[in-house]
Amino acid sequence: MTRNMLIGYQLYSARELAEADLKGVLHHLASMGYEGVEFAGFYGHSTQEIGELLEATGLSAFSSHVPLKAIQEDMTGVIQFHKAIGCPFIAIPYLDEATRPGAPGFSSVLRLLYRFGYQCKETASSFFTTTMTLNL
Repeated sequence: MTRNMLIGYQLYSARELAEADLKGVLHHLASMGYEGVEFAGFYGHSTQEIGELLEATGLSAFSSHVPLKAIQEDMTGVIQFHKAIGCPFIAIPYLDEATRPGAPGFSSVLRLLYRFGYQCKETASSFFTTTMTLNL
């Protein structure tokens, strides 16, 4: 029987452990049979360090949670970081009340997401948001 779906772990679930010892957490997950992870921050590690950890453990970066503020502050840097570690999906995990659909700040978020989506498309990256459904 051929299996097409890979098994990954959402690092947000172990964020305190990952912040203290990302290397140890990744090695432990690999030893348990996980094939990849969804990052929820990189805890100050560089792209080189993350890449080396992924290579050493045999894990893949399936996706990553990135706060909206990080995208607002350095959209290009966010995309470049994720491309450098081979992470194909960038998720915006949360929007505060003032920036959700129906709120006054939502139109500016929507413009930002369109720009971000365009840049992702231009660099063969993808993004998704887990906090809302857009009916456009």
